[in-house]
Amino acid sequence: MDAALHHHKVVSMDSEFPGFLRKTPRRSDELSAFADMKFNVDNMKIIQLGITLSDENGIIAGTSEFNFKFLIETELFFSNMFTHVLSRHRDLKWLTFHGLYDLAYMGKLVTKKPLPVSMLDFSEIIATAFGCCVLDVKYMAPFYDDLHRGGKNYPERVMEKNIYQKGLY
Repeated sequence: MDAALHHHKVVSMDSEFPGFLRKTPRRSDELSAFADMKFNVDNMKIIQLGITLSDENGIIAGTSEFNFKFLIETELFFSNMFTHVLSRHRDLKWLTFHGLYDLAYMGKLVTKKPLPVSMLDFSEIIATAFGCCVLDVKYMAPFYDDLHRGGKNYPERVMEKNIYQKGLY
């Protein structure tokens, strides 16, 4: 993975987790939603993480899957490996699809601690770990008609400069 990241700087990720101990009602405020997410992530473990590396043209270098369900050693190995990779590759672009929980579980793995109490501290952990380019395609899709109608492929469209200029992330 480390070697591939020199030329494939777009990292798409998706996690599987057990579900929700607390479900946030639809119209809840951000503080309540964050508190519920923190409670869920702190009290459950990630089951699986998929990571796909590609370049900015959508050319895929490969996909890795990490299964955390069976071995506690996997979590420790992944945490150490991922921290090493993050320290060597600060110029990555991260893609998620409705990925707040993905980021929360990754933040928990990297810090090896429960999530912080405040949203600001959580944001700082994510910014420190992932850098400044974390894009959530579900959030961005409504701004681009051809994304939700199946036009251009996601990586190609998402990496266009005008998305960054809109200040979405």
